[in-house]
Amino acid sequence: MAKPGVIGFLISTFGLSCPRCRKADLFYYPVLRFKKLYKMKSECDYCGQDFEIEPGFYYGSMFISYIISSFFMLISFGIIKFAFKLDVWTTFGIVMALLVLVYFYVFRISRSLWIHFFVKYNPKAVKKQ
Repeated sequence: MAKPGVIGFLISTFGLSCPRCRKADLFYYPVLRFKKLYKMKSECDYCGQDFEIEPGFYYGSMFISYIISSFFMLISFGIIKFAFKLDVWTTFGIVMALLVLVYFYVFRISRSLWIHFFVKYNPKAVKKQ
């Protein structure tokens, strides 16, 4: 059962599920499976919600991705630099390596967050025939 409210929004967003019914996945494959990592479903398997709302819809998710990546880099740089007392270039290299590792998840989270801003949750969304 999908939860309404902020908690349900966060679970659905970070769980990469449909914003309308919160039951089906947005992407075909899990994050750690490198086969067609960017392949996103065109519609929800459960409620039929269109995930390709209009041409160029996901351009806005690039800004979300930039914001998430920037905060991730700043916070991890500060933690690594001051906790481990490393020099700037070593810290920068470690942060860049970490960012490469989480890039695909950030890409998916930003798309999920973007569509969740525009599609309202409907607990009465019915299963398509």
